[in-house]
Amino acid sequence: MIKNNKELSKIKRELWKKAYKKLIAWYRDLDPSVFSRFLQEKAALRERNDIIYFDIIGRIRKRAKALGYYTETIRSDGASLIAYLLGAVDDNPLKPFYYCKEHGWIRFSSSKEFYLDLNDKRLYTWCSLDNAPHRFETNGTNIPFEAYLWRGKEPHHRINVPTAFLEEGTQMLKNISDEYGVSLPITIEAESTLDLIHNLETKTGIKVTDISLHNEALLTAFCTENIEDILNIPNKELYRNMLRLCKPKSFFDLLKITGMAHSVQVWTNNLENRLKNNLCDFDEIPVFAEDIFLAIRTEMERLGINGEGLANEIAYNAVSGYYAENQMEDEFADCLILLGFDNWFKKFISEIQYIISKSHAVIILKRQLYMLWYKLNYPDEYSLIMECAK
Repeated sequence: MIKNNKELSKIKRELWKKAYKKLIAWYRDLDPSVFSRFLQEKAALRERNDIIYFDIIGRIRKRAKALGYYTETIRSDGASLIAYLLGAVDDNPLKPFYYCKEHGWIRFSSSKEFYLDLNDKRLYTWCSLDNAPHRFETNGTNIPFEAYLWRGKEPHHRINVPTAFLEEGTQMLKNISDEYGVSLPITIEAESTLDLIHNLETKTGIKVTDISLHNEALLTAFCTENIEDILNIPNKELYRNMLRLCKPKSFFDLLKITGMAHSVQVWTNNLENRLKNNLCDFDEIPVFAEDIFLAIRTEMERLGINGEGLANEIAYNAVSGYYAENQMEDEFADCLILLGFDNWFKKFISEIQYIISKSHAVIILKRQLYMLWYKLNYPDEYSLIMECAK
């Protein structure tokens, strides 16, 4: 049992060293922006226990993976590079990039918002460092770290697992909690879609980790095939209406639609009306809490002002639905107008009851794409599994 703060501090120091060693091992050609992001997170979390929670989640997910189970970490953990380095999440929050594992270098994309939209023809190409062919990996969801901090000083973490791993995972979490002598802000819950995925993996012999989602056929099928059986939302017709009106052309477009479908009062009587009346383009609309933050911060920076305080305040209140229950204060509304935002932007924010985080939307979309991949490539096995699940 961890008995005092001195022991806890020692553990945290070791975990920070562990995270940094992984960073430089993976990205040997260390880009300054990557190093800066690491230091930004360390400065914000150094005195907190988040890095311990990331490590615990990583250990539990590693055990599940060893047993053949696909798991997910929900909430805003996907906004942290440290969480990614310690295995708590699968998706890197940096800007989308190509990664040469052989040489440890990364090349960022200047035009894409989501790594699934990176050119799949470049995944197998020649590396300029040794003029030899290599398989490049891609990652990057372009999520600011501030999105993690909106959850407060002691955020709750949730791991979704297949039912078959729930008992062992829960016991493992209890043992670690006893080891630290405290109750940890982490829960493990069974997710029915992960049960389906596990059954599909078993039936087909294909793990989701072996599936490439860089697939134009998946994008096309998502927009044209009957996908209602893979949508875990109550109003599936609403999702269909979004697809018809927004006409997605990329995986990032699908991600935005996923975000709107899992938020409250972001689409209905809000963005839907603006798109129907041609008052804006789909490319322009903010659908995640992070979009609101970045839009305000960008305008503040354009004027040479440090805008993180204002951007954080408004984005956080939008996430919690504060403005839907309480009118936006005049000083915040006036500031938005002075920054050049139209009245519709203030109205849009004021009507949001709940807006999903981008990292959460990424998890949901990937889950749906995996299900669709099995449906397209193993239709008989898929139909059998879905029929048994009824």
